[in-house]
Amino acid sequence: MAGGKMEKLVLIVTVALTVGQLDAAVTKKYDKFIEQTIIQIEPSEFLPSTTGDSGMPPKLHLISSFHGTMPGNVKFVRFGFASISKDWRYLECGEIHILADGKHIDIANPGNLDPLEISMGKIGLSQHDGKAHVGWVLEDVYTMISMTTFKNIARAKKIEAEICNTEIEVSPQEMEEIRTFYSMLSPKRNEIKSSQLIQRATDKPSSSKNK
Repeated sequence: MAGGKMEKLVLIVTVALTVGQLDAAVTKKYDKFIEQTIIQIEPSEFLPSTTGDSGMPPKLHLISSFHGTMPGNVKFVRFGFASISKDWRYLECGEIHILADGKHIDIANPGNLDPLEISMGKIGLSQHDGKAHVGWVLEDVYTMISMTTFKNIARAKKIEAEICNTEIEVSPQEMEEIRTFYSMLSPKRNEIKSSQLIQRATDKPSSSKNK
């Protein structure tokens, strides 16, 4: 998506960022000019101190979008991690591998995508964005995955990833954010809930009716 279009986003529905570290939250923004809704899990930036900090572990960074205000026919999710450090860590080594509950996730799985969508979306290819600042750099390592693949990730209890030689374990808070992210992209908003709500749902009799 063009950077100019991203700058025109005007409606922030939910955001909870912590200043001073790479913390994250799910945000939903609608651009009425291009009639597009963008969902993100985006870490906030922080400036590494000058006392010798080598940076922070990579943090979850997800982006997806759909036309209009109601989710439907979402093709891709940009799944990756943002990293801040004193120097480039993943400029020449940024291949992503993902485990869901200890099992390998095929990030190149096309799901229901046709060959043209696979090619245009660069499904499963590791990509790198970065920006150099004075004394530190911000890197974004990501891959485009199909909604079929992302659904498997959202249903997992534990997600681990590897970028080059860096191993990452997605935190319980980030797992909740992944499920919220998936829910906001799905027409069936209640399909993926937080772990607490999932547990509550299993405790309810399937035959119960509203009185």
